[in-house]
Amino acid sequence: MERYDLELIGEVASLDRSEDCSFFRSQMQRFHEHSQQHMGLMREALSNGDMAAIEASAHAMGGSAVSFGAAYLGSVLRRIEVDCRQMTAEVLRGEIHLVGEELAIFREFLEEYVENMQRSRQ
Repeated sequence: MERYDLELIGEVASLDRSEDCSFFRSQMQRFHEHSQQHMGLMREALSNGDMAAIEASAHAMGGSAVSFGAAYLGSVLRRIEVDCRQMTAEVLRGEIHLVGEELAIFREFLEEYVENMQRSRQ
């Protein structure tokens, strides 16, 4: 599996006609804020043993990730959503940690992507 769906990211980017890529940047920011909110909810739910809340947050984040082109991140979140009740707390904690790492990598990738996109428009 490819880490990113570059075609989909390109489609989202093509919606932004501005020279400064402000629309794409605002979508990146919304995705990041949404993801951080759900990361906090998953961590709290893990400490409380609330598997339903973990499933709900993984589902919400996974849908957003896939829609934005983060294919691998979406697959990790799908695995959490489907299998969290069978995972030990330690394994689940590791999976949630992996999501955090992937979010950081994806954000860095998108920052570079939008910088390149902006340079190409000047």
